[in-house]
Amino acid sequence: MACNEFCGAVVGQVHSILDPLSRERKARNIATLVELKGASDFRRVLDVGTGSKYIAAYFFRLKGGETHAIGDTDERQATDGFQFQLVQGTSLPSDEPFELGISNPAIEHVGNAKDKAHHLKELFRCLEPGGTLYCGA
Repeated sequence: MACNEFCGAVVGQVHSILDPLSRERKARNIATLVELKGASDFRRVLDVGTGSKYIAAYFFRLKGGETHAIGDTDERQATDGFQFQLVQGTSLPSDEPFELGISNPAIEHVGNAKDKAHHLKELFRCLEPGGTLYCGA
């Protein structure tokens, strides 16, 4: 059986929570934690392992600006306000820095320890100096 390199899940298996109410609540919780950290002035957001895309859409509605969503499967339930890119593997395609990076809950689905370390390195590479990373599991 073929396995997805990025999430370690069987290809075609839904591994996202697709319920809009729970995703909206999760997005609000992430925003609260980010703002408690003092990072409330972000205009470029990267949402990695984005699943349903409700969280990406929430952050676009919250601040406007640019929101990029990256995932290994296309399970979009929300489609407005962000750019989506399908990505396989642990390398991220961005060369432009983001003020806020969100990895929720992608890290737990990333292959082995070496893959997880590479994923985290890539997340930090994509942040601007002083940027904020929310990494949930």
